[in-house]
Amino acid sequence: MDPTHVRYRADAPRVTVGRDAAVLWYDQWYAVVWKPAGMLAVPAPGREDTPNVLREVGRPLGRALAVHRLDEETSGLMMVARTPAAQEAMKARLEAHAVERRYLAVVKGSFPAGPPREIRTTIVRDRGDGRRGSGPGGKPAVTWLSLVETLPGASLVEAQIG
Repeated sequence: MDPTHVRYRADAPRVTVGRDAAVLWYDQWYAVVWKPAGMLAVPAPGREDTPNVLREVGRPLGRALAVHRLDEETSGLMMVARTPAAQEAMKARLEAHAVERRYLAVVKGSFPAGPPREIRTTIVRDRGDGRRGSGPGGKPAVTWLSLVETLPGASLVEAQIG
C-alpha cells in the first residue's frame, strides 16, 4: 500500500459509536485511525475513564501520540504519531501549513454551488465555555468550503484548511 494515500473501502466493517477506534494504516512513525463520533481524540481532564483514541490505538500499536485532534462529536480520520520525534516533526509541518488538509462533511440542507466560500476567523483555546473554537484575540484561521455533491436534503461539502 502506498503510505501517502488512504483508501476507502465501502465493504469494510463499520465503526459505530461506542466501539473502539480502528487503525486503518500504520508504519513505524505514524498511524491513520478512524475515530468514531462520541469518542474523545485525546485524554481530557476529569474524564480519565472515558475512552479516547490515543489510549485505544496505543495498546495495539505500543504508543500513540497526538499530532492533531477531532472534536468528540466528530467522526473521521486522525493521524497519530508512534514516536516523539515523528510527533514533533508532523506538528511542525502542520503549524507551518506544509500539509494540505481537506475534509469532507455532510451538511443538512442545500449548500450553494459556485466558487469556494472563504471563512476567516480566529481560533482561541477557550471560547468562554472551556472549549477550543472561534473567538477574539486568537490565531488567524481560514477555511474554504465548496459543494461536492447535492444529496437528498443534504450536501456533501469539502473543507480545505488554509
